[in-house]
Amino acid sequence: MFGACISGYPVAVATEVEPLKYTIQFSGIRRNVSHFCLFLLPGVPFDPGYTALVYYQISSKVEDLSRPNEFTLFGGLMASKPSAIFKMSNPYASSGATDADMGMDMDFGDDANSVDITIGISIEPNAQAALALSKVSKPQSSALVPKSGSNITSPHELMVSTANKIIGKAYNYLSGFADNNNKVDISKFNEWWTRFISKYESDPNYLSRDG
Repeated sequence: MFGACISGYPVAVATEVEPLKYTIQFSGIRRNVSHFCLFLLPGVPFDPGYTALVYYQISSKVEDLSRPNEFTLFGGLMASKPSAIFKMSNPYASSGATDADMGMDMDFGDDANSVDITIGISIEPNAQAALALSKVSKPQSSALVPKSGSNITSPHELMVSTANKIIGKAYNYLSGFADNNNKVDISKFNEWWTRFISKYESDPNYLSRDG
């Protein structure tokens, strides 16, 4: 029902651990990561009477008992907000560096320089979810897709609408190559990207025609 991505790493799909409860696991992620994108999978219906509360947990393979290792609630998804970019408070990040600084570099295999990130998702009735979210001090997410039925009136909204179309095309292609752990080899993304760029260069208007 849900997918997530962190810049520079393969898209991961949620695993249902019990009814209406899901987790997504990222292992060996660079320590300075601070954002991830979470989205409802295309074509999967979501009851408008419910909200998907989003939690996260960051842990280090190098034991450090001075840092908290608990799930933190910081936002939600719903039928009218099917995707969002979430900013995490990462106690393991080095001072002055963020995932934006790291680009597409991947720090696999070095436990001292990597963390594990677990995303927890709990689907709750809207009233119960609203009560939980009211206790969150400030919003930690930004919508990736405009609310259904809204008009695109600014360059920023046009940009995120186009980005959503690209993400949808990437997901539709890559989902066919997911293994038993819902992981996709990064080479498949590279293949898709090469084909996408080739098609875009030959027909720059095809995204605007694909509603």
